[in-house]
Amino acid sequence: MIEIDGLSKSFTLHNQGGAVIPVMAGAHLHVAPGECVALTGSSGAGKSTLMRMIYGNYRANAGCIMVGDTDVARAAPR
Repeated sequence: MIEIDGLSKSFTLHNQGGAVIPVMAGAHLHVAPGECVALTGSSGAGKSTLMRMIYGNYRANAGCIMVGDTDVARAAPR
């Protein structure tokens, strides 16, 4: 089971004077156990960013990402 609630992400461009680029705000998703889904959308829509947050490569700025009983957005690195 994957449950995403209120997920937000932005990137800070340190070589551009610290400009902050919001790339996702308030995302919600529910995938039930055994359910098969496809993540589709135009280039730049945030598909890869969402996937990277789900598997823990990118840290979320806000919200939760529940994978089973673990909140990936708040889990300790390992």
